[in-house]
Amino acid sequence: STTGAPGTTGQSWLIPAYQYPTSGTMWSTLATTVPAHLPAYVIANVASGPGTALDSIYASAISKAEANGWTMMGYVDTAEATGSISSVESQVKEWRSLYGVDDIFFDDVTGATANLSYYETLTGYVHSLGGIDILNPGAPPASGYLSTSVDNGIVVMEGTLASFQSGPPPNYPSGTV
Repeated sequence: STTGAPGTTGQSWLIPAYQYPTSGTMWSTLATTVPAHLPAYVIANVASGPGTALDSIYASAISKAEANGWTMMGYVDTAEATGSISSVESQVKEWRSLYGVDDIFFDDVTGATANLSYYETLTGYVHSLGGIDILNPGAPPASGYLSTSVDNGIVVMEGTLASFQSGPPPNYPSGTV
């Protein structure tokens, strides 16, 4: 379930929970901890996406985390806009069908203007199903990606706070990122 688009209430958390629920403490912590800030997003990644069959251990972990107020996002790799639209949309449908997850984290996003329509199609599909999305180019994308009609959130950097402070993302014509 969606608690609001990223950034609409100030600080948001985005936690990549890429380990299997029985490994380590990530999922058990999510199952027993209420987020201090909302919205708080957790990216679930069953098999570089939702997989093709329900994993009951993941389903249970997702359910427990959601019960504590975490908003689940399903991981979908766009292969830098080389994955077919129908294949990527199929993964979005699988997240919904298998795990009840409507919100999607699109990874391996190019951020290039030439691929903007590809991502507009995918995010439009997620929105048509009632979900929100976050795009991850991992670097500052072309300014067209910052339109709220394209995405609900975007990752403009992957790295440490120190590296962010030494070289923050540029200002775009539509405003400061």
